[in-house]
Amino acid sequence: MPLDKAYFAGISPETIRGKFYRKSEIDAILKEIAARVELQSSENELLSMKLKEAQNALQEQTDGMNGVAQGIVSEANEEADRILADAKAEAEELLAGAREKSRGIIEATMRQQEYAAAKIEESYSAMKAQHEDCISSIRAAWQEFLIGLDTEDEEPPAQAETPPDLSEKVSALADALNEI
Repeated sequence: MPLDKAYFAGISPETIRGKFYRKSEIDAILKEIAARVELQSSENELLSMKLKEAQNALQEQTDGMNGVAQGIVSEANEEADRILADAKAEAEELLAGAREKSRGIIEATMRQQEYAAAKIEESYSAMKAQHEDCISSIRAAWQEFLIGLDTEDEEPPAQAETPPDLSEKVSALADALNEI
């Protein structure tokens, strides 16, 4: 049971006097107890109000801190989103640049391959034409030689005699050139 005004008001002086105390002493003690209870009740009310004020201030401070924290988190999220968007844009630029460079390298390589193939074909055609000219020249020389053998009766040639294996050597050379 709490020690408050209602408790002390419920105690009657007749109850206390029945134990042979003097009324004035009992009244003084009761007044002193009542005054202390009154003072303590006032202090309790004051402390309760201060506690409520502190709780309200704490709640306001907590709400304010929550608001600040949410603001900081929101700003951090926005900054992170901005950084991510910048990084994505930069990565896309780098990727586009790399793709363009790759296309350029592929195109340059294709042109070089086409140029090399054209030059090889041109060189092969020139070599083939030279071989055909050589073969034609050797055949013509061979024909002249053979014709010269038939006309030996008419006039002797002023040139030195040809070796007997010349025809075999010329045939072998013509065959080798044809294979090339």
